[in-house]
Amino acid sequence: KEPMHQWVRETSTLSLKLNTHVMFIHSKFLLRDPLGDDPLVVTGSANFSEPSTNDNDENMVLIRGDTRVADIYFTEFNRLFNHYYFRSITEVMREGKAKPNDEDSLFLKEDDSWLEKYKPGALRAKRVAAFVKMKGLSPAP
Repeated sequence: KEPMHQWVRETSTLSLKLNTHVMFIHSKFLLRDPLGDDPLVVTGSANFSEPSTNDNDENMVLIRGDTRVADIYFTEFNRLFNHYYFRSITEVMREGKAKPNDEDSLFLKEDDSWLEKYKPGALRAKRVAAFVKMKGLSPAP
């Protein structure tokens, strides 16, 4: 009855008969500067851990400079993020933890009070500044 359980059941490699010893897809990816001129996509089954890189039967592929591949992975990242963010919001709302007019509401504010989180020195302002300074995001000189 839980949405995550249903998703796992539907996407299990065992039930799909893709293999007989690994039940779930174990791939992941990391992006560096996906919108820049020299993006890096790291993808595969390997974790960033000693057992994964030294002992286990894992794989990892690094794709550098291919903006088309980076665009595809960045699109997938945003699809996954928004999918799970929506599920998270739905769960919070269902459990009654937030309502439209609450201080911690997940809904957009209808006034400019949301800007407070982006004032100079705030964590969100620092994140925006770091993102804007990434190579490839600034307008061409």
